[in-house]
Amino acid sequence: MDEWHTGEMMRKMTSQDELLTLDECRKSLDVTEEQLAQLLHDGSFFLVDVDHVPRLPALFVDSTLNRNRLLKLCRFIVPAPPASRLDFLISPQGGHSSRSPLEMLEDSQDFRELLKEAMAWAAGWSRTTVSVYQGVNAARPDAVEPIYAASTEIDPRRRLWKRSLQALLLHEYELPMSPGSDVDRFTLFVEQQTIGDTTRKVEACVQVSVDNGTATVEVKAASDGVMCSKTFSCGEVDGLLDIAKHVVSGLMRMR
Repeated sequence: MDEWHTGEMMRKMTSQDELLTLDECRKSLDVTEEQLAQLLHDGSFFLVDVDHVPRLPALFVDSTLNRNRLLKLCRFIVPAPPASRLDFLISPQGGHSSRSPLEMLEDSQDFRELLKEAMAWAAGWSRTTVSVYQGVNAARPDAVEPIYAASTEIDPRRRLWKRSLQALLLHEYELPMSPGSDVDRFTLFVEQQTIGDTTRKVEACVQVSVDNGTATVEVKAASDGVMCSKTFSCGEVDGLLDIAKHVVSGLMRMR
């Protein structure tokens, strides 16, 4: 759904009291501002923007719904934009005929299947990319093409190095290795991007130098707070891509 249609839908829902102000929601649930803030912080609740006014879907105060399951479901779909989360909750899903997720909260088997679908759906809203540049770089070179790049759609809440390794292993979106890319000094940049947003967030810069089967690694920035130097034995690995996989696997085992 494009931005104009999304805005129209939100205005219609507001006029039908399907979207509430924070005060209306807080009073209806009889919670404090701090409790409401915590529900928003952990993804149990979410806000949608209606003409620059934040509003909460009224489904959060619907006493006929299984609220515990609803809030759990909402936490599963956090990677998606708020308007898309709302659309997911209220729209029929492909594998369930005419039923929406809100109609699948009561039955335990339905709910288990729904959580699996929600996890897969949410992962599709975020892409992790690993780009490899020749030489040691402190920042991603904008004017130079990477010698290799691979991406995967995966939940950004999963561990950084696990996401990075999956990108290198699955080849979902791949820029083939450039000729002459068997280099002994290279830099990995890990970036996360929300689908539909052109901005990429750099999560890690990993500088790698290889000498006689040993990789010396400098992690210069990482979203999980790790800043480290490490040496890995590369053994019989063959080529740059195998070394990159070996290095990321080693970093993943460190935590």
